[in-house]
Order: sequence, then C-alpha cells, then structure tokens
Amino acid sequence: MSRNSRDANGIQTEMQYAETTLMSVVTIILLGLAVYAAIGVGFAIAFVVWGVGRVDVAARNAGPGFRLLIMPGVAALWPLMLRRWLNSPGTST
Repeated sequence: MSRNSRDANGIQTEMQYAETTLMSVVTIILLGLAVYAAIGVGFAIAFVVWGVGRVDVAARNAGPGFRLLIMPGVAALWPLMLRRWLNSPGTST
C-alpha cells in the first residue's frame, strides 16, 4: 500500500496509519543503529591505534593481529571503552 492511500471518502484508514507509523518507528530505530555503528567504527580505529595501550598496559606492545581482533568488540562497546579510556591513568581530565 502506498503512504497516501485513502478509503473511498478520502480518509486514511487506521490500518494504513498503523503501517505508516510502524515503518517510521522502524526507520528511526535502524537510523539510530547505523549512527551508533558508525561512531563505534570511528572510535574503534582511534582506540586501537592510540588508546589500547593506555587502558591496558599489557596491550601496549600488541601487534596488529591483536588490534584487529579486538576492533569489533571495541566498536560494539564503544561507550564503555570510551569511559575506560578517559579514566585511564595516562589521560588527563
């Protein structure tokens, strides 16, 4: 059904309104997830390059394989990792 579907009297039916509203809610949720993922990927790149050594001393001399391995987790959990990075001893607040 199209968004502008009307009944015989030109009035949008409840079902059409519910479909439009549901599609809008789903669109907003998917847009939010896309923004969260984009921020996460950007943060993960910065974190594995500069931040992982500050958060975990054992990871300071970690190679590129380890850094690539942790990248998906850092991207998914970026708010938690950002807090740990900001609270690490090597960061001035």
